[in-house]
Parts: sequence; structure tokens; C-alpha cells
Amino acid sequence: MKKCIVIITAVSLLFLAAGCSRKADIRESWPVTVDGGAWSGTSHVQGIAVDNKNGFIYWSYATMLVKTDLHGEVLGTVTGILGHLGCLTFNEEDGKVYGSLEYSDDEIQTGILNIMNSDRKFDIAFFVAILDGDRIDRIGMDASESGVMEAVLLPKVVEDYKAEVDGIRHRWGCSGIDGVTFGPAFGKTDGEKYLTVAYGIYGDTTRTDNDNQVLHQYSMDSVRKYKETFNQDNMPQEGPVPDGEYFVHTGNTVYGVQNLCWDPSTKNWLMFVYRGKKSQYPNGSLYIADGGKAPVPVEGVEGVMEVPLLKKGSFDKASGIHYWESGLGDTGSAALGDGYFYMARDGRRYGLRTSVIHLMRWTGKTPEPFEEVAPKAPVAVPVQIDTVLYNPATDWMKEAGVGAFMHFLFWPANIDLVDKFDVDALAGQLSDAGVKYYVLTLVQNTGAFCAPNPVYDSISRYKAGERTALRDLPMELGLKLKEKGIRLMLYLPCQTPNQDIKALTNFGFEDDKGPGRKITVEGDHDRFISEEGLANWAKVIAWWSEHYGDLVSGWWFDGGYEWCGFNDAKAQVYAHAVKDHNPSAIVTFNPGWGFRRWTCAEDYTAGEYPWPVEYPVQVTGRWVNGSQAQILTYLGDNWGVRNCRFNDDYIIPWVQSIVANGGAVTFDVGPNFNPAEGPIGTMSEDQKAQLKRIVSAIKGN
Repeated sequence: MKKCIVIITAVSLLFLAAGCSRKADIRESWPVTVDGGAWSGTSHVQGIAVDNKNGFIYWSYATMLVKTDLHGEVLGTVTGILGHLGCLTFNEEDGKVYGSLEYSDDEIQTGILNIMNSDRKFDIAFFVAILDGDRIDRIGMDASESGVMEAVLLPKVVEDYKAEVDGIRHRWGCSGIDGVTFGPAFGKTDGEKYLTVAYGIYGDTTRTDNDNQVLHQYSMDSVRKYKETFNQDNMPQEGPVPDGEYFVHTGNTVYGVQNLCWDPSTKNWLMFVYRGKKSQYPNGSLYIADGGKAPVPVEGVEGVMEVPLLKKGSFDKASGIHYWESGLGDTGSAALGDGYFYMARDGRRYGLRTSVIHLMRWTGKTPEPFEEVAPKAPVAVPVQIDTVLYNPATDWMKEAGVGAFMHFLFWPANIDLVDKFDVDALAGQLSDAGVKYYVLTLVQNTGAFCAPNPVYDSISRYKAGERTALRDLPMELGLKLKEKGIRLMLYLPCQTPNQDIKALTNFGFEDDKGPGRKITVEGDHDRFISEEGLANWAKVIAWWSEHYGDLVSGWWFDGGYEWCGFNDAKAQVYAHAVKDHNPSAIVTFNPGWGFRRWTCAEDYTAGEYPWPVEYPVQVTGRWVNGSQAQILTYLGDNWGVRNCRFNDDYIIPWVQSIVANGGAVTFDVGPNFNPAEGPIGTMSEDQKAQLKRIVSAIKGN
């Protein structure tokens, strides 16, 4: 059996060894960026946590938690949180995700409830949420009802939030909690790990008691004692007392420590913050507490110890404060070990909340101690597995977002329509609509081809022009589309046209009843894909692939059904027939209606999906088990129909959500066969106009 060439980035190579299993030390294979998708009904990304052992990433978007793999494929979500889920951290000892969770009475809580369209009222409470990542296995798990979430109340934080000192509310400027991480007791560089929580602190410039970061440490025994299953209708009422209370003097920062991170490499505590506004302080974006220095008592404040800053980085003489600058980290940071970190950058796509995390390396340089790890150029690497995953050759499809598909030739009697196809007219329509790729059917089940192929003629024993067209329509169309920046793709079934008994017999395909049976039944039947038929059909594919070269960017193979004997091995034969002559081409094999990765040889999902209204499919990430997400549906009432069945109010947001999450949508449009109604091969003006509106919307125009 031939082996596939796997297209991967160098940093992803080791994921693919031994049938895609991960190495025990996955630090050898961290992607340099991971896209966390695009989400509605949330705030910006607040924090991230990384499960190094299993290769999962957890993302907090305030009102929901998202679980992905290291390639950004969404594995599950926890939703319905009516408080503020903030910084996250992963506890390697119990394999769970911990995060700050706030229910306050300030503008942040009001904003959360507005996002969630809720009028619920909650008592002021601050928790550490505990999520069982192993149980997060599907989209839309309710935080209160699914049982995947526990919580521990932090009474001391509630006390400080409610406290009024000398007529000023919120002791130490406490706005709740945000930063959370696990690390040793302050002053030690190893030993028992404590849950360490940092206060949110209001950025009020008129007060003087809010110029320290406030951190608490809790032993895991106390956390376990008080944790309860989370339910927003019956939340915990008791919680542990801190094992230690600490200040770190940084000057005021807006909302305190946004992301707190214990770094096992440097043995220090990293505090990523929103810059403060008090002019007497340096107002950096990163402060580092010295993990090797013992804390000292804070003068005049009973029971509180001060942890010193690391005496490196930039130094402000006036305040005596050391500080650093970091462009990332305040919306998510996770230490990976060996000086590497993942850091989140929040953003928006098409009005939806997004985040991309970047692989960073600690350098210790001043003022910016991190550098981004540069991606390596994609290379073709032969490996001893029969699979293709995360192929960067699909990048153009992701960037395009929307394409058009056309079932042109249905009947052998109409093969003369190939000569009448108006290439210029269709290319002009596609360009005006703004689509960036177009799929043309070379043939369908009746047996009329819109292109020449001498190999097909020879094996089928038809004369050129009898079934295959004399005009090379794909060549002409591909060249014209290339001028306009539009890619050409081609459609083929996985067998010769299944209504053509002569061709099926001469190619060596077998009856649909199973292997070893000669074809005797005429009509539209899916035939069994025999080894002889497979080999002969691959020769036809190979001729076209060599003939068109890189003028054709991809292939959509239909009829790759399990009941026809189609499988991974047969998919590889066709993939090789294409890629041996055009390595940059992408392929897929249609298993029937649905949205999934089907074969190890495909680069993108076939995604045939007729029901986006009745059963709207959700695309939650670019990759579907390693295949680029792509949905194929028809714009009209059926395949090849020229009307518009969708209204813009529905179809545009649906497409936007798919494209925003890294997927693509391909719309079948009906060709014109009647010269009295316009140029042959063109789509209706109504369909062109709707396509144009869809493309314009995803571009934000």
C-alpha cells in the first residue's frame, strides 16, 4: 500500500507519530498558535489553562468555558454562567481546572447579566470554580445542571469586598478575585502546592489603600473540605480561611492581577495586569514576585506579609518598584515549563469574541522578557502512517470563507451545451459576487463529461466526443478564473457514472449487491468499488490532475460510501492519483449527508448538508479531527435549482458564525441551460446578488 505524505508544521510533527498518538512529553509538539474559535453571548477571553499531559486547552470567556485540543478543535463547552469566570489554572495533581468566579454588585456583574439577557439577582459571593475536564465532552453543558463544576466560597474575599474602612468601601480596593494559580508557599521554590488567589482591585486614583496586589494562599486540604457541586440556585455558604495573606507592592493596577502564573522554570510568580493610572507609579503591564525570597511582615497590618518583587527588569527610582512590559498575558497565560508559555490575545471576528494563543519563550530581557516563537514553514514530511491532518494547503479555503458550486451537465444528450458555456459571463458573475473558489462537476451519474479525457475514452470504449466533451471547459474556465483571483475545484464521483452500464463493466466495477457480482441492473445505483474499477478510475483522475496541474486547487469526490466498499485505503489511491501530479491540491471524499471527517486521506470535510434551517449545523472550530471544516449546501430549493430559499436574516448570520470559527461554506447555484434566459452556464441574478450580500457580510462591509 502506498503511504500518504502528511503536510504539517515542524512543531506538529510528533503528534502524528504512531497513528497520531501524542508523545508523553508534548512540549516537543506545541503549536505556535492556537485559535480558540469565535463566540457570541460572551465577554472577551479572561484566562486559559493547559493540560500538558493530555493536550487540552481550556478557555474562559467570562460566561462560558471552552475546551479544545491543541489545534483549536472544540471538544466541549460549559455555559450558562451568570457570574464572571476569570483567570484559569490547571492542577496537575487532580487533573482539574480551577478558575476565579465572581458574583458582585458592580458594573461588571451588570454587564454579565446584560450579555446573558438575565434579570437574576445574586448575593455577593466570590468562588474558586473547579471543573472536571474529563467530563466536558460535548457542546452546551450547563454549569449548574451538568455536574461538571464545583465551587469553593472564599469568605475573606467577600468580607473585604463588603468592608467599609474610614467611610471608604472595599478594603484594599477589593473588587473580587481574578488571578489564580498553583505554587509553593511564598518564600519556597518547591514543596506542597497551594491554591493561590489574587484580588481584583479597583483602579480608583483618589485612594491610597489600593496600591498593593493582595494574594491569598489556601491548602488543598481546606479547598477539598469546602468544595460543593455548583448550582446557581443553591450556592455554597461556607468556605476556608486563607493559610496566608500577602501584599506585593506594585502601585495600583486597574482590577488588580488579571492573570497570575507560577513559573516552575524561574521559580517566580508572574502577575499580568491592566496598567494603573496613578502617576507616581511606573504602571507596567507585568510584575514578578520573587519566589526565592521569604515574605516579611507588613508594618501596621496585622497578619499580612509582603512578598518582594524580583529585583530585575526596569526600575523606577521614585517608587522603588521593579516592573516589566508584556504585550500578552493579561487575558490568559499558562506556564508550560522549560521557559515556554502560552499567552492569549483577545479579538473580534464578525462581531464575535475570539482569542488566539501564542507560544512565547522567556528571555529575561528588559523591558520585554518574552519573545514569540516563530512558526516554521510548512514542509512535506513522509511519515509511516496513512493519514493527512491539519494540512496548511487548506489555508486558502479558510481565508476564502465562501465558495460556489455548480452541477452543470446532467444528461449525455446535452453534451453540446459544453460548447455553449459562456466562460466570461460566469467568471464575471463570480468575481462580482466576491467568492474566491468555484467547484465544477466534471461528470455525474448519467455519464456526460464537460472535459476531454483520452484515458477514459480508451477504457470505456467510447469515442472522444461521445461521452467526454471535445472542448476543454475546465482549462478555459480555470485560466479565466485565475485572472480574477478565483480558484477552480473539480467534482467527480468515486466511480464511473453509475447509470452507464457499458463504462462500469469495462472499468471493472461490480454490482451494488456486493463484491464479485457482475453488473446486471440498470438505473441509478451505487456500484461496488472493486479493486479493478478503483485502479482504472484512478488512471482517469491522474490524467486530469497532470493535465490541469495547479490550475485546479482541489477535488470533491462524491459517493465515497461505506456500503460501496469505500474505505481509507481506497481514498488513498484517489488522493495519490491527484497529489502525485499536483501536491498542493486538496481532496475530500463524501460519505453521505452530514458533517464529519470520513477518511484518513481527506484534507477538508465533504460536508454535504441540505438542512441548515431545519437542523443547523454548528462549526465550533476550523478543524474537524484534522480536516478543514467545510459545509456544502444549495442556495436554491435543491441541487441545481436557481431560486433563493433562504432569507438574508437567517443565512448571513449562519455563514458568519461558521466562517468566524474557521470554517467555509460552499453554495450550490443553478446553471442556466436556456439561451433565451441568458448566457449558458451562468447563475441567476437573484442567486448572484445573495451570494454577494453573504460575502460582503463576512468581510464586514
